[in-house]
Amino acid sequence: MLSKISTKLKNNGFIVIKNAISKKEIHYFFNFFKKLLSTYTNSNEVLAYNSFEDLRLHNFLINLNKKNPKVFSSVYDTIILSSALRNFFVKSGIEKIASRLLQVNDYEICPRSQVLRMDPPNNNSHSYGWHQDSAYTNYNQNGLNALIVWIPLLKVNKLNGTLKVCKNSHAEGTIKAKKYVKRGIISEQILVPDRFVKKYKMLDMNVNQGDAVITYSNVIHKSGDNSSQLMRITALIRYHKILSEDFFKFPKQKSH
Repeated sequence: MLSKISTKLKNNGFIVIKNAISKKEIHYFFNFFKKLLSTYTNSNEVLAYNSFEDLRLHNFLINLNKKNPKVFSSVYDTIILSSALRNFFVKSGIEKIASRLLQVNDYEICPRSQVLRMDPPNNNSHSYGWHQDSAYTNYNQNGLNALIVWIPLLKVNKLNGTLKVCKNSHAEGTIKAKKYVKRGIISEQILVPDRFVKKYKMLDMNVNQGDAVITYSNVIHKSGDNSSQLMRITALIRYHKILSEDFFKFPKQKSH
């Protein structure tokens, strides 16, 4: 099976692994998430929520983001630092899969930038246009030596702004692009020129809770607009080959 998905990754620049995260692992992580949310908001109500699909949770998060964005940000930042999120990727076997796809041993990769994204409906302040992750980091100069793993914690589709991928676009390498700041967007962006985007077939990653979308870091992609009534909740992590000569810590001149 791994050889088949490895071939698909090399050919298309991305793969989808169905049911990569078990319901049990998602439930474990959800219990941590609601405990953190309850603690930071002093709300026992949150502890009664059942899952990431619970409508009460979405209403609570949307209101928290509107009325108390500092606390919302604190929740977001704390999850990034948590062992719960780290274990989410390790215990599920995602890290082992990533190392195999990069054709190295488990201990020869660098996990980076784990995050739980919580994107409110009709709010694009943290959204990026068409871009490549490889343009934002020098961890590996070769975008084929790094992977992005994207896992939705509820079903995603065009309505709630699922991930959009340009199939085969990893063949471009990392495209030189200018930094871009747009009114209403918080983050500085390095966007791929339209002439490159138009060359490739654009696909919506319509996948279910616990499925994993894995792409090379130089695949052209973006998130869609969340026009639903719910938060879009997704877990992400990046993996890099650390023994590759293009890794940013690799010695430029070997000592004698």
